[in-house]
Amino acid sequence: GLRISVLTYGGMRIPPVSEAQAIATGVRAFELGINHFETAKGYGTSEVLFGKTLKELPREKIILTSKATPRAGASEMVKDIEQSLLRMGVPYIDNYDIHGINLKEHFEAAFKKGGALEGARRAQKSGLIRHIGFSTHGSLELILKTMNTGEFESVNLHYYLFNQRNFEVIQRARELDMGVLIISPTEKGGKLLEAPEKLIAVAKPLSPLELNYRFCLSNPAITTMTVGAASPADFDPHVKAAENIKPLS
Repeated sequence: GLRISVLTYGGMRIPPVSEAQAIATGVRAFELGINHFETAKGYGTSEVLFGKTLKELPREKIILTSKATPRAGASEMVKDIEQSLLRMGVPYIDNYDIHGINLKEHFEAAFKKGGALEGARRAQKSGLIRHIGFSTHGSLELILKTMNTGEFESVNLHYYLFNQRNFEVIQRARELDMGVLIISPTEKGGKLLEAPEKLIAVAKPLSPLELNYRFCLSNPAITTMTVGAASPADFDPHVKAAENIKPLS
C-alpha cells in the first residue's frame, strides 16, 4: 500500500560525512522525487544523520525504513525500535525490517516464541512501526521459506543482470504482493561505475549502469533500487539510469 519511488536513498555510506553534507544529500534526494529513505541500527551514525535531515523535510512525505538484526528476543527488538525512533527523532517508522535473515539460525531467532518478529509485531500494534519486511543475503531456499510464512510485506535482496539467482524469489514476491527492494545495484551489481572497457562497449548505446537499471526496473515485480549516496552529486547517474524502464527487447 506504500507508493515508493523507483530509487531509494540508502544510508549506509552516510556516517563518515559531515552533518551538513548528510543533510544536503538527503535534501537533494527529496528534490529529485526520491521518497524512500532506508537506514539501519547497524549503519553507524546513519540514523542520527537521517534524523537531522528529516528536520529539513516534510516528514509526512517521506517513507522511512530502518532495520535491526533478529538475534535479539522480542523485548530487545522493541528496545531497538524505540532507540531508532529516538536517534531519528520521529514518532513512528513507516517500515521496519528484520535485518539479515541469512542463515537458519537467523530464521529461528526471528520466528521462535518470544523472538524478534514477535517484538516487531508488538511495536506495530502500539504504532511505533507501520509495516514489517526483511532483508537477506541468504540462500534461495531460505529466502523462499521466509517469504512463504506470509509474515512480511517486503524483501530486500540481491538481483541484477549479472546475478539472476534470485529470479524465482522476485516472481514469488509478485505472487505474494510483496515489495521488492534491490540492494546496491551499482556496486554489488558489478561495480558498474568502474566498468571495464569491454562491458562499456557491449552495453552501448546504454551505459553498464543504465543497462542494469533497465533490466531490473522493466520487471514489474521490482519496486525500487537503492542508491547508497554520500553526497548530492552521487544521485546523478542513477536518476539518468532510472528514466528509461522499458524492456530491453
